[in-house]
Amino acid sequence: SPNCQNQKQEDRAFFEAGEGRIIVGADKDALELRLAAVFSGVRELIHEMTRPGGDPHRLAAINIFGDKFLSRSEEEQKRLRDGVKTTVYASLYRGGVKTVHKSIRKKKWLDDSLRAALTLQVVEHIYHSYFGKYVEIPAYHDNNYSLAQSQAYLEIPPLGRRRYFPIQPPPYTEVANWPIQTAGSDAVGMEMVLIQDELDRQYHGDANIILHGHDAIYIECAEKDAIAVAKIVNRIFGATPMEGPAGPLKLTSTAKICKNLRFSKKLDKIVTVPRE
Repeated sequence: SPNCQNQKQEDRAFFEAGEGRIIVGADKDALELRLAAVFSGVRELIHEMTRPGGDPHRLAAINIFGDKFLSRSEEEQKRLRDGVKTTVYASLYRGGVKTVHKSIRKKKWLDDSLRAALTLQVVEHIYHSYFGKYVEIPAYHDNNYSLAQSQAYLEIPPLGRRRYFPIQPPPYTEVANWPIQTAGSDAVGMEMVLIQDELDRQYHGDANIILHGHDAIYIECAEKDAIAVAKIVNRIFGATPMEGPAGPLKLTSTAKICKNLRFSKKLDKIVTVPRE
């Protein structure tokens, strides 16, 4: 199977289904942020992620920049929103501001103007404003760190997987990273097995998962079966329930159909199959 997870977006077009074949793909919506929100119990983020058309990054940008954001043009709002999104994902596991800024500077695939706009001062403002607003996230990490020290292990859903920390004290960012990354990987892995089992049952080897990333899967199948396969993906991969202290949240995704692995809205003919 092609390993294109780390390829540039434009290079993924080289991985194309053969004649009479098609690719069905889906990736979880904001997987790590959703897990952080539900595990830590951030009610405002959970509500926004549950709301039709909800955008937690735009909401965060409004909270951080206020009227400065709302008074901008649509293009400028998008730039600010993307800056917040980039900074939040880089700092979700509580690296320091300088470390977060350095990691953003290394992301060469980001738009050059966005990287230039995210100066150390801007990153610091977003970082402290975001976690000052959503205090439940750092509190969740702090609690896990205390558990990792007091009982020397952490246990997480959905499989009850444990990780032991025999060397004390453990690195803080490692403790913060593990529950969210692993829970996401476990959810995706379990659903991949269920999807492939269903594909085997219905299509007898003529539809197969050919690639998966941390939060995404891609299936090659006959063009005539694409819609039906997409519906299988939506049913199994599209609404995984997760429980948290402020209530449940689904790990959502929507299947799309494309001839190649680029799945670019601007460049490729894509069919989106809505969840039922």
